[in-house]
Amino acid sequence: MRIGVYGFGAIGRLVTRLLVERGHEIVGVVDIDERIVGRDVGEVLGIGRIGVEVSKGI
Repeated sequence: MRIGVYGFGAIGRLVTRLLVERGHEIVGVVDIDERIVGRDVGEVLGIGRIGVEVSKGI
């Protein structure tokens, strides 16, 4: 399943990690935290690059 995540705080990260572990494809992540915008989602999660960057908007 292709999934987009809106909000990448503690709960968003937990849910995203579980989705990746279960084989779902993360196609986008949106968050307003400038410290993570532009970074690879997998790197933020500590699981290695997955080729999807955190965006500030849809």
